[in-house]
Amino acid sequence: MCGKLCRETEAAVAWCSATAAEKDYATAISGLEKFTWHGHCMYCGHCAPCTAGIDIAAVNKFRNLCPDDGPIPETVREHYRGLTHHASECVACGACENRCPFGVGIVEAMRRAAGRFGY
Repeated sequence: MCGKLCRETEAAVAWCSATAAEKDYATAISGLEKFTWHGHCMYCGHCAPCTAGIDIAAVNKFRNLCPDDGPIPETVREHYRGLTHHASECVACGACENRCPFGVGIVEAMRRAAGRFGY
């Protein structure tokens, strides 16, 4: 009996004997130019280091995991609480925005996160 890991391994190994047409992902990625990632945090960390020590990618991730209103999920709230530095510590220097390859308005994102989490 083959479990999920076994099936995934078999699928990965099958790639080695796949035809050139089966390995051609051009059709799958041909539509990617229709999407823009500008202004969306990819949590890549290019914004680091923050002059205030904030883990900007983590703050953005936790903020994005929250609904815009209503209660913050407990797990998200506790993970945010565990950060060494929080969004409210942002000094709005903008150094992070200069390094962001996706043009994220990080200073504004930190302001919104501080408002949402309360610190």
